[in-house]
Amino acid sequence: MRLIYHAKAFADIRDAVEFYEADSPSAAENLKTEIKRSLRLIETNPERFAIVEGDVRRCRVQRFPFDLYFTLFSDHAKLHALIHHSRHPDHWKHRLDDIDD
Repeated sequence: MRLIYHAKAFADIRDAVEFYEADSPSAAENLKTEIKRSLRLIETNPERFAIVEGDVRRCRVQRFPFDLYFTLFSDHAKLHALIHHSRHPDHWKHRLDDIDD
């Protein structure tokens, strides 16, 4: 399945990697690897992830305190955000207004 990214989702990923990079380049590489693995799982089997609200699904990033939030459509999935577990769970929801299936 094709995965489309909200522009701010790219920024979320970049910011998380840069944060880890400042402290530990190897941790940043591990984070990138786990995010890529999670994105591949979304692309190959998006329905395996539970719906958390409305049509939004959550994919936990293994080994790191992050979740990927996405919506599944008939021909693609849209990634809305990468959110750290310490953030308020509603932090990213305004991005749902930008959904264009």
